[in-house]
Amino acid sequence: MNGKSSPEISVIIPAYNEAGIIKNTIHKTKQILGSLNKVFEILIVNDGSIDDTGKVCEELSREDSRIKVIHHKENLGIGAALKTLFRNTKGSLIFFIPADGQQNPSEITNFMDVIRDCDIVCGYREKRVDPFYRRLNARLWNFWIRLFFGLKVKDLNWVKMYRAEVFKKIELVGDSAFIDSEVLIKAKKRGFRIKEIPTGHFPRETGRQTGSHPLVILRAFRDFFRLYKIIRNE
Repeated sequence: MNGKSSPEISVIIPAYNEAGIIKNTIHKTKQILGSLNKVFEILIVNDGSIDDTGKVCEELSREDSRIKVIHHKENLGIGAALKTLFRNTKGSLIFFIPADGQQNPSEITNFMDVIRDCDIVCGYREKRVDPFYRRLNARLWNFWIRLFFGLKVKDLNWVKMYRAEVFKKIELVGDSAFIDSEVLIKAKKRGFRIKEIPTGHFPRETGRQTGSHPLVILRAFRDFFRLYKIIRNE
């Protein structure tokens, strides 16, 4: 796609059982993107939701052609959802936000200011409102990533903005929650510039988090050691 119709910004949103909040998230996102006076698209992956998430997203897509929905027939997890989103974006900038309303889409302006001087902007939750066990898991995960890969990022699994060129130069192998780390590790090896900025973080109003499920963690460590083996043998 060329010319004025090409999106300048792609906002990507993975969603699993977020029917109670995703409409509000999309409306807020559209409002801030409209104020920027830039061509945009909002791309959602409905990752096998068993509630009305898919139905709500389809209704939003019919109302606005800039909103596009891809459906996974079954729940494949955050990594597979993000992988699908990365493959299907058309914007020169890609902004990843959660569907659950825990991040304010208006912060996109801060990310756009910072990405002028780098290739990836990683947000970190300045005051994280998650339960203690989730904060502990995140600290432990960051420790392992630093120890094995030398990647020093404060908040690996949070909102980010990427230049589209990043995904033209790296090939993603995993499909688990490790994918955020895989992108950053490979981008750093390729010489892409990474910066970090603080963001807000808000309590989840509906739905429930699945990131601490044992199977999610095991799949992430599977991809962790797969990539470590590849890098060690290079």
